[in-house]
Amino acid sequence: MNVIIVGRIGTDEAGKKRGEMARSLIEGCKEAGIPHMRLDGAPFPPEGTNLPFKPDPNSVVVYVSSKERFPSVLDECELQNFPLIVATSGIRLVEEEAKELTIPVIMAPNLALLILALFDVLPRFALLSELIRPRRVTIVEGHQKSKTSIPATVLKLAEVFKVSSEEVGHIRSDPVAETILDVPPEMIGGFGAHFLKVTAGGVEVKIQFKTLGRAAYFLGLEVILQAIEKMGPNLKPGVHEAHKLVFPPDPINEELAAKCARLTKELRDLRSTMMDIAHEGMQEDVRD
Repeated sequence: MNVIIVGRIGTDEAGKKRGEMARSLIEGCKEAGIPHMRLDGAPFPPEGTNLPFKPDPNSVVVYVSSKERFPSVLDECELQNFPLIVATSGIRLVEEEAKELTIPVIMAPNLALLILALFDVLPRFALLSELIRPRRVTIVEGHQKSKTSIPATVLKLAEVFKVSSEEVGHIRSDPVAETILDVPPEMIGGFGAHFLKVTAGGVEVKIQFKTLGRAAYFLGLEVILQAIEKMGPNLKPGVHEAHKLVFPPDPINEELAAKCARLTKELRDLRSTMMDIAHEGMQEDVRD
């Protein structure tokens, strides 16, 4: 499988490195021996261009660029029939766009897959805790000092627990990260830490998760690539959530979905039978 990483690499006016996610994924591909190349955006280079490999049906595109460049890259992937992994936060496809997709689009706003998997569990916990009053929720995130944007993970956390983004705490201090958040010195340049505290009914629950270094992102990408390769043609066009593609389905949710499908069919059959009976009754009235 060939990997095409779409994302710019360079430095800003202050000499600060940009495109660290693309850099880390490239480094991971090198170490794993995965054929790869990096492109700034769309359109992709035409045939005959001096590239590490020729893009072919086995190519998968990993998008780690800005939201503004995404539409043109999506169009290019559909044109070339390349599966697309979206590893940039804040990108969403509206329902109509999702229905018209001709390729699989895997949404992975956080390539640290275990964190994404956590969001399969947290919504249920948030719903139950909301039933207990009074309830107080505190959410704090910490990242390397160079990160200026608000992480999509903490915004999702706030959405699940119905906390306004203005109430979320943010840490951008290397000394605080090292001494208070216990981030190893060698990871200070690239880490993510999230803290959730829920107090309700005389009980306090704390949940903390960290991503130490960017190596976790390539490890997540590697698992997604393996899932894509394993599914092959069974991976249908449309939007797929990365963690649901990788992890086995929840048996309880599967059972509920099956029951709902059975009930829907039974109601549809019942409605059809009642309409037939009503139609027969109308015919008898006409004959009478």
